[in-house]
Amino acid sequence: MGVIKIQYFFIISALVVLSSVLAIKDLEECGKDLSKKCGENIANSIFKNEEACDDCCKELITAGSACHKKLVQVTAPQYPQVNRKKAVSKGVEIWDHCMVVDFRSLI
Repeated sequence: MGVIKIQYFFIISALVVLSSVLAIKDLEECGKDLSKKCGENIANSIFKNEEACDDCCKELITAGSACHKKLVQVTAPQYPQVNRKKAVSKGVEIWDHCMVVDFRSLI
């Protein structure tokens, strides 16, 4: 019975490591459209209530909704003082704000 528990432990550990590696790889793909400066600006707007600048909003919209969601998920643990549900809600608020900024630039 102990051998089976050890095998499950190693399988679970491998899955955790693999999912972490995949998350980092996904973020690297997102980084192609979102500069470090703008990634920090968007993260600060979510987790520190700073304002998202218009140029960074445009980059965020170019990176896409899926990248934005990953950014929130991966970055949230770095801000333990922020409630995760509030961070997700604020992330949606920032996305909506950036959609308006991007739309206004098209007019």
